[in-house]
Amino acid sequence: MRIPSSTKGSFTLKLTRNPTHASGEYFVTLPDDGVLPDRFPVTTVMAGGGRGKKGGEIESYTLWHGRPAGLYLVFADPGNAKQVDVYVTGGQKPKVWTPQSGLTPSAILCTDPTEGTLRAAKALGRFGKIGGTVHARDHSGVKRAPYS
Repeated sequence: MRIPSSTKGSFTLKLTRNPTHASGEYFVTLPDDGVLPDRFPVTTVMAGGGRGKKGGEIESYTLWHGRPAGLYLVFADPGNAKQVDVYVTGGQKPKVWTPQSGLTPSAILCTDPTEGTLRAAKALGRFGKIGGTVHARDHSGVKRAPYS
């Protein structure tokens, strides 16, 4: 997935690959550095310009967010759409991903190389706000990162 263009609070994502499994979704990191709302960023993902059978809003949730780290986002497969538009606004209540959300992204490794405690690792599992040293990527089976 590439991020070819963005304006304040909006991004156009070109989808270069399909999800790897039937119930899979897309996982992406959007840059922030102070552009996105700091408090409760709420995402709206639109496919097909919001028109037609496959157009319209796509289900999306925030996994983690922090200004230096960016916004980690998961959204549903938009079908045949080759690009989606992501809009980020401030909200009263964040749309944070939970296992009950219905979306099933593949294994995502989230680490904070400045921390080395089980407590810090468990904090990453609560999703939501993170510090600037946290990194996440689509990856499974890391033997050297038992607390990630």
